[in-house]
Amino acid sequence: MGRKRGNGEGSISRRKDGLWTARYTPLGGGKRRAVYARTQREVLEKLDDLKASDASGTLALSGRETFGEWMEHWLDNVHRRKVRESTLAEDSGCIKKHVIPRLGRYPLAKLQPEHIEMFIAEMEGDSVGSRTIVRAFGFVRQALKHAVKARKIAWNPLEAVEAPRDRRREALAFGLDDVRKLLAAADGHPYEALIGLAVHTGMRWGELAGLSWGDIDLETGVVTVRRSQVEFYDPSFPIGQRTRLKLNIPKTAGSRRAIRIGPDCIATLRRHRASLSAIPHKTRRVFLSPDELPLRLGNFMRRQWKPLLKRAQLPESFRFKNATRHTMATTALTQGISARVVQERLGHSDIATTLGIYSHVMPEVHEQAADQLEAAMNYANRTPTRATEGE
Repeated sequence: MGRKRGNGEGSISRRKDGLWTARYTPLGGGKRRAVYARTQREVLEKLDDLKASDASGTLALSGRETFGEWMEHWLDNVHRRKVRESTLAEDSGCIKKHVIPRLGRYPLAKLQPEHIEMFIAEMEGDSVGSRTIVRAFGFVRQALKHAVKARKIAWNPLEAVEAPRDRRREALAFGLDDVRKLLAAADGHPYEALIGLAVHTGMRWGELAGLSWGDIDLETGVVTVRRSQVEFYDPSFPIGQRTRLKLNIPKTAGSRRAIRIGPDCIATLRRHRASLSAIPHKTRRVFLSPDELPLRLGNFMRRQWKPLLKRAQLPESFRFKNATRHTMATTALTQGISARVVQERLGHSDIATTLGIYSHVMPEVHEQAADQLEAAMNYANRTPTRATEGE
């Protein structure tokens, strides 16, 4: 009795009608292939071709799996193991809304660069935001990269496609007069402390919503960011319960930070704490909804933020992030505070991120730096050096 052949070896036999048959199972597993020839020599040559195709990765090109099916496999079995639950829900939503409807119908083995180029152009034509297009392109890249690794395809067609660019508009911010109007309108407001803290620290919405009293030291004036509330959509839950809230530890060391606050912020936080019915436990959220539940961004924007802007006679279309985080950063930079300090207060992991987002204020910063350096070195008022005798 002959030994059982393993994957990648192949077997040959002769049929009753005289044809020779070679059967081959790929090394990585999968559907068994068969080739036929009139002579044993010819069928052995075809078997060698199958083995060579398997070794080069081109054997999978005859598969019928669609890119949509592969994308679902990658999402459920590969990507799921690498990201958090909230991130997975957001990524899944992007893939199922933008990627699969546009690219899913193509066979994985026959996906071409022009298909991906049309995919990008179609999203741009549908007015999908540039940041979303970049994200969707990144998911396609990762899924195809894994398909090459899994020997489903011989090469990644995305390598021949120019990556889309993130064309987000420069960060907008309030002017100092607008900030003063906002803070004046917030005086005595139930969320006065939240608004003041956001404007003076540049903390993200999720960091503010996830803040606990144990994260605030009012004696030293230090707020420590240890966690962030994430709000995401999960279609696996029943209708009406699909918007989920979760506390996450910040991903980067830069986001886990201690921020110094000034006397005004300390005073408003003291008043906020005093307004509570009892001394809050250190695990209690600093900012809650009127019904004592975690704050949701949409509800806060609709019920608190827009009426506050109206009271301050500021544009109601101005987003919370623009009016707080971007304002703090641009104000700090134009007031001569170093980009490194601004980076640390914002929680950016890389100073290049800070400089990239706020590049529009850098010319003004450099102009101020030139004036300050000149004044410090007293070039403007220095007495000219006497000419050397004989000149």
